[in-house]
Amino acid sequence: MSQVASLQEYANLLEELKERKSHESQTYEPLKVQDQFHKANTWCRLLFGGNRSGKSRGAAQEIYYWFASSHPDQPTPKRPRIWVLSAEYRTIFEGIWSHLKAVIPPWTIERVGSKIPGWDIPSFIEAKSGARIDFISAQGGADTRRKLQAAEIDLLAVDEEISGDLWTELQARLLTKGGRVIGSMTLIESEEWLLQLEAEAEAGSPDVSVFRLNTQDNQYNDAIAFKRFAGSLSQDEYEVRILGKSRRSRGLVYSKWCPLTIGSDDRPLKGCHVVKPFTIPRDWNKWCLLDTGHRTAAAIWIAISPKGYCFGYREMYLHFTDLPEIVSFIKKAESTATGSEEIDMRLVDPAAWKKHADGSIGAGEQLANNYDLYFAPATSRDKMGAIEAARFLLLPDIEGIPQFRVFETLENFIMERRKYRLKGDRGKRDADAPADRPIKRHDHLMNCFEYFATHLPDYVAPKVSTIEELAQKDDSEIVVGREEKWRIRKMRQRTPPAEYAEEGGGL
Repeated sequence: MSQVASLQEYANLLEELKERKSHESQTYEPLKVQDQFHKANTWCRLLFGGNRSGKSRGAAQEIYYWFASSHPDQPTPKRPRIWVLSAEYRTIFEGIWSHLKAVIPPWTIERVGSKIPGWDIPSFIEAKSGARIDFISAQGGADTRRKLQAAEIDLLAVDEEISGDLWTELQARLLTKGGRVIGSMTLIESEEWLLQLEAEAEAGSPDVSVFRLNTQDNQYNDAIAFKRFAGSLSQDEYEVRILGKSRRSRGLVYSKWCPLTIGSDDRPLKGCHVVKPFTIPRDWNKWCLLDTGHRTAAAIWIAISPKGYCFGYREMYLHFTDLPEIVSFIKKAESTATGSEEIDMRLVDPAAWKKHADGSIGAGEQLANNYDLYFAPATSRDKMGAIEAARFLLLPDIEGIPQFRVFETLENFIMERRKYRLKGDRGKRDADAPADRPIKRHDHLMNCFEYFATHLPDYVAPKVSTIEELAQKDDSEIVVGREEKWRIRKMRQRTPPAEYAEEGGGL
């Protein structure tokens, strides 16, 4: 090899070394929040942020640290298997991939998979070390589920929000290797599983960390464009799209709710809606509200006290069920040592009383005819009117006590209330503004609550029988105090049996 060739090779080597030192993977200077995100050593790290706040850049760098086994703050496995997953390939392309393709040095790559159809994204990237990144979209239903099965991964990187069902499926892929999770998302939908993780982090969980990026802190954004964008947002959207906050209480149908568990009606804590269970007195009114359905059938039992306070004290929540199972549950739940619980009012979804197109009768008529359970059709009125009636029951009275509360054992009611949200009207200019209809999910017991509220429930005192009337009843039907029982016994001693009186005996 000539001296000139050697010098050229040496120059090329110097140029390559210079290029490597100046490569984006080596020049990354994290923002303060990004740096905290990288240093955290929890099982799940979530980087919430506004639009264009730097969340995808931070996540891309973290993925590179794992891919290259070069993490500056914590140990990572050798030859890790990494999944980058999002709701659709568009969000991967515009989010993490737009940074990752610049961050991963080309000289570290051994193999690149075929492109995703319709997108300039490889199906996978494999490093010379054996590390591998797979890019996966959540679109595809059952096909997506099959792609996720039987895989074992070290790091799951979720880019933007995905469904709770998919999140449950993905956790199983982390079990064998004890894999970690990172997430980078703007919480437009504020999926329930993300809200739950956010709540765990705020409660001090050692497994979950949440970091929040503010769009205003990203120095690469144009100041004039940012001002124009921020000024066009409502306060709700500003908090989500700029500050990176969730909609934990935004858009909730019943946001005026205190979840703290307190004592019964005798020891109320002002403003709170969840109480510890107590025995419902016999003279209280009792209602049963039913929402029939094959996928989910739900019911709630509500008691009304003489003071007018209402307590949800029992619930039914059955999946993929039928009328015989619903009836069995109701009758078993209402059975007592002396017979059946007395229910003053039963209401059902008014649609249950509609006849079907083929002429068959609805669930309401079947319950009455076949099972001797008569549920009157609930008042059919405007949905928002029903919601406003229910909201009124949640307001505190002049003593600071809400009219409606539930036992802490009504887990499904409490869960639905937490998830019951108004949906955005995507077809209009204000795409993210709340519409006047709730999302048709997690609404079965909420529907029952609204049936109750629309009928303006009030306490009705039970008819008090005279001693003479009680004396004519069977002992099993009489529930009175000791003094009344003594008076009934004396009344019977003075009153001859009806057949004896007819014969003139004792007269």
